[in-house]
Amino acid sequence: MRDPPVAKADLRPSRSQIEALLVGIATNPVVRCELLDAFEEHGLLASTMPDSEIAADELGRLHRPRVNKALAAFDENLRSRVISVLEQLHAII
Repeated sequence: MRDPPVAKADLRPSRSQIEALLVGIATNPVVRCELLDAFEEHGLLASTMPDSEIAADELGRLHRPRVNKALAAFDENLRSRVISVLEQLHAII
């Protein structure tokens, strides 16, 4: 008899982890909430339903094209600051 398959761990960041990163970038709580919602809607957060594209690698680093797609509705300055923080933390590939 075979052992049941082991579920893969969801290594995507949690909403609270991304929120902690955004505090210094988006001081306006409304904008911060909108950013978090965008991450969630695009399946970039743990426990959210990812779509058919892979959101993160085996180390939990988010894929840059997915992050860019999630942040497309925000201005370039804000997008680049979010990407920069993720790069500094090695949280994006």
